[in-house]
Amino acid sequence: MNPVDSVNVPDLPPLTTVLVWTMNSLYRVVVTEGSNVYVQGGPFFRDPTSAHLEGASIEGGLLMVGRIAVGLLMVLSVLLQLPIPILTMYVIE
Repeated sequence: MNPVDSVNVPDLPPLTTVLVWTMNSLYRVVVTEGSNVYVQGGPFFRDPTSAHLEGASIEGGLLMVGRIAVGLLMVLSVLLQLPIPILTMYVIE
């Protein structure tokens, strides 16, 4: 596993696992297809949860679609919930 500054999730093959560290939590993101993922970790996702990775955002503004990037918000949409922004610290592909 190698640390990276960012990753374009739709370019990853299905079942690829991406580990995302924040200041307080670790998230495990498993690619299913395209930007669809299962996410587990932190206070929001105790169990693996189906989600759509919207992308990386700067303070809720500009969105880099499909990306997870160090220092930016990881924006996920979960069925029946509002998008959840999570500030990333480290990303390992």
